[in-house]
Amino acid sequence: MKNRNVLGLAALALVAAAIAVGTTAFADTNPGTPNNTSKHPAADAKAEAVADMALATELAAYGRKHKDALALITAARIFKGTSTEKMEAKPETHGPTDAKDDGKEDAGLDAKSLLAQAGEYSGEDKALKALAERVASEASRGAVGGPKSGRYRVWGRCKNAFVVRFRGARLARVSIAGSGNTDLDLYVYDENGHLIGVDRRAGDRGYVSFCPRWTGNFRIEIHNLGHYTNIYSVWTN
Repeated sequence: MKNRNVLGLAALALVAAAIAVGTTAFADTNPGTPNNTSKHPAADAKAEAVADMALATELAAYGRKHKDALALITAARIFKGTSTEKMEAKPETHGPTDAKDDGKEDAGLDAKSLLAQAGEYSGEDKALKALAERVASEASRGAVGGPKSGRYRVWGRCKNAFVVRFRGARLARVSIAGSGNTDLDLYVYDENGHLIGVDRRAGDRGYVSFCPRWTGNFRIEIHNLGHYTNIYSVWTN
C-alpha cells in the first residue's frame, strides 16, 4: 500500500509538471502576451554589427553637420568594415491618397559618398587626406554573413511597413538612418500588434533593441513626419 501511494504521488507530480510546462508554453505564445522579454542575452556578431552601423550613422550625421572630416572618415571605415546582406523584405507604403514621391535624390550613405565629403572638408590637411585615401584603399567586407540591409524611399506624411522574422531568446536590433530631409520615427510591433519598441527622437535616425520570447514575425514601421520624401537605410540582424 505504501509503495502504491508513493507511485500515485509521483504520477500526480508528473501530471502537475506537464500541466505547468503546457501552461507556460501557452502563455509564451498567447496573443495577449507581448513577444518581448526583459532578458538581454549577449549580442551575436550580426546584432553587434547593427549597433556598429547605428554608430556609423551618428558619426556621419555629426560629420556632415559640423563639416568634420575625421568623423566622416571614421563612419566610412565602419561601413567598409561591416559586411551586409540584402534585405529581402519590401516595404508597403501607407499614407494620404494625395501623397506622392517628390523625386528627391539620394544623398548617399556609404563609404564612397562619405569619403568624398571628407575630402572636401579636409582642406589643406594632408594627414586627413592621407587617412581618407587609406580608408578608400581598404577592401570592403562584402555581403557575407552580416546584418540585413536595405535602402528605401518613404514619401512625405507616409509610413513604410515591412515584416521581419526574429528568433526567440536572441537579441534583436533594428537601426535606421535617413537622408536628413525630414523627421523619421521608428516603431516595432509583434505579430499580435503589441508595441515592442519605438524611437521618436528628433531627426531621422532610430534604433530599437529587444529580445523576443519566441521566434516570430515583427512589423517594422518607419513614419515620415515631414512633407518631403526621405531616403533611408535600415539594418536588422
